[in-house]
Amino acid sequence: MISGPSLHVFVEGPDDERFFDAVVRPRLGARYSAISCIKYARTKKDSVTAMLRALRGSGKQVMFLVDIDLFPCPDERRRDVVSKYGVVVEQEVHVVIKEIESWYAAGLDRDGCSGLGLRWRAFRFGTHELSKEAVYASQIRPDSMTHQQLLIGMLAAFDYGRAKHANPSFKRFVLQLGI
Repeated sequence: MISGPSLHVFVEGPDDERFFDAVVRPRLGARYSAISCIKYARTKKDSVTAMLRALRGSGKQVMFLVDIDLFPCPDERRRDVVSKYGVVVEQEVHVVIKEIESWYAAGLDRDGCSGLGLRWRAFRFGTHELSKEAVYASQIRPDSMTHQQLLIGMLAAFDYGRAKHANPSFKRFVLQLGI
């Protein structure tokens, strides 16, 4: 067993958790004795703050993975999270541009898109401005699989090296983590 700190990653929902578990956790695993994901988007602010205080009180490390939403830049989004919860520092907040689906799409090449029935032209020039709606709209036959099945398929075809080049916010994230 690895002895070391534990990491608690606050993610918005199950799609973020799935991406983290498939792409990030395997690359971070050796650094931490334990890594857990906490879905917080539907949790009351006071409850999240209490969890953060408890984790801080026991010396645990935390990380937030958040979509940029309607904020004009990542720095403003980071400040919003820090302001909202109070016990988080900006370096612990990682901003996804535009939404987590854009990171899923960043790892796809032409063959990956073809195998999943996606239109390559939607992703070929980068994914940093791609919304979840645009990802789902790129399906040639939208009724061929559920959104969850599509995302799982995207992870199966995910190319980590390509993703770092196709989405600047993903590249920044992996560079900050050193993975």
